[in-house]
Amino acid sequence: MNVNQDAILEILQSVAGVLDVRPEYFGREHLHEWSRVYNYALYVRVRRSVSEQRLAGSGGLLERLAVFSSRRRGEGHYEWDNKEITAHYNTVGLNQTALQNLLPDQHVGKVLKLYHLKQPPANATTDPTSHPKLEVQFSTEYSDGAAIPWQDSDYDIADLKEELDEYLLCQLDWAGLATTAEADWVVPDAYWEPEDTDRNITMYPDPLEEVKEAEEGLAVHHLLDKDTSRGERAVLRALAETGRSHYQNLAAESETSTSTVYRAVDTFSNIIKRTNGVFEFADDVLRDKFQELFEHLEDALEWVEQGINHIQDSERLIGENTAFASWARRYGVSVLEKEDSIEIEFQTGRYSKYELQKILRSGYKAARRMGSQTAHKLMRATIRYRDQDGNKLQRRCFIPQGTSISVLGDTTLTLG
Repeated sequence: MNVNQDAILEILQSVAGVLDVRPEYFGREHLHEWSRVYNYALYVRVRRSVSEQRLAGSGGLLERLAVFSSRRRGEGHYEWDNKEITAHYNTVGLNQTALQNLLPDQHVGKVLKLYHLKQPPANATTDPTSHPKLEVQFSTEYSDGAAIPWQDSDYDIADLKEELDEYLLCQLDWAGLATTAEADWVVPDAYWEPEDTDRNITMYPDPLEEVKEAEEGLAVHHLLDKDTSRGERAVLRALAETGRSHYQNLAAESETSTSTVYRAVDTFSNIIKRTNGVFEFADDVLRDKFQELFEHLEDALEWVEQGINHIQDSERLIGENTAFASWARRYGVSVLEKEDSIEIEFQTGRYSKYELQKILRSGYKAARRMGSQTAHKLMRATIRYRDQDGNKLQRRCFIPQGTSISVLGDTTLTLG
């Protein structure tokens, strides 16, 4: 039932009065030290179209949570029911260990649920109940069966409410939903009227995206690593195309030998998993990134084998062991050094503004390690790259101070 925590005892006293039981037995001053909380949940009601786009289905928040958590320590489940309508009942349950991979200081297991009425209308209407709830629920199942004390100096119902509140707000933020009462996704109902309140809740960054970026960077690193052979990269390319393949088929598809296949699997052991002679990428993020790299780089292997020779015109800047050269090799960057600036061209991949920001920041840090002159030249760099739609773009990079780079319009800036 939808009851505010502060009103629970008052309701119990009212029920006791109807049952001809003395209400004062349920007064706050008579709370027993063994009083426990077995179920507690907080929810928001989300506009149906937004929930289907941001929370449910492929690439939605719940699926991302499930995929992320399934590859790490902990226990949980992912359940979905889209038989009658999209997101009729979708849940991700995680225990304390799994939750620690997402947020710090997690004391209890939780279930995040997106669900409609048992018999939902086919389409959204003016009735709030035609839109689903997103609810976070304290789970004794994923908390080793332990209930929470109503009052306790270590951890009690007040701490539980704060932890659930933090988790729910972070999930909304990670789904790209503004956490304000006036947000367009918010649907008030008979029991919940949204309002902005001043409370001490920490909003943590989305680790799901951070891990995705790290895995994508790992993909580029492996592809451009000069220590891998042409045959090993051919195996990687074939596996990116098939997704999953037996070692004998993979040898045929890559036009290599079975020994080369096994060498490639050893080389790329942290991104390829094997089961009884069948190989596949550790996850779909890595496979997608490799497919993209091979698709948009006409001859990736030729580029890799040229290695440092493809970085142009300045022996000091792109010497074999320089930090900046290592950065350039990793991201497939062609560099032309001029008298007072640098021209940078990304030969591989497609990048969003945010991805470009992250890469340029690491490039600036590498340039700083080579001295102020190199960093100063990078401040005036011309950058050419492809966006996510494959369009060729050119931008000017101006870095007044600091190392936090942002792309705004046609200019790349730093703040700080």
